[in-house]
Amino acid sequence: MSDAGRGARGLVRLALAATALELATMVPCLAAVALIAGAGLTWPVTGAALAGYCLVMLVPAVPAATVRIAARERVEPVLRRVDGWLTRNGAKAAGWTVGGIGIGVTLNAVINLAVGAA
Repeated sequence: MSDAGRGARGLVRLALAATALELATMVPCLAAVALIAGAGLTWPVTGAALAGYCLVMLVPAVPAATVRIAARERVEPVLRRVDGWLTRNGAKAAGWTVGGIGIGVTLNAVINLAVGAA
């Protein structure tokens, strides 16, 4: 397999992993916001609930940052390799992302036109 084929395959894997992670983290967030919005609370209480939710969502960052600081010597080489890969392939990933969004918008428009014409 050529280098281009391996790079494209790796990029597709990265895109699928990012999509899975985004969906997994987006659903609880949307559910929480919907629950807060639908609870019929006053504006100050809704704001406080959203602030509390944001704090809860930030809590996992504290142990992650602590581990990163404590294990710096072991983590640094891995992060440098990831940084190098992202630096080399970032433009390609952005292009695939924009292309995927464009395809999604186009398909949505075609479906809406087809349904609306029927």
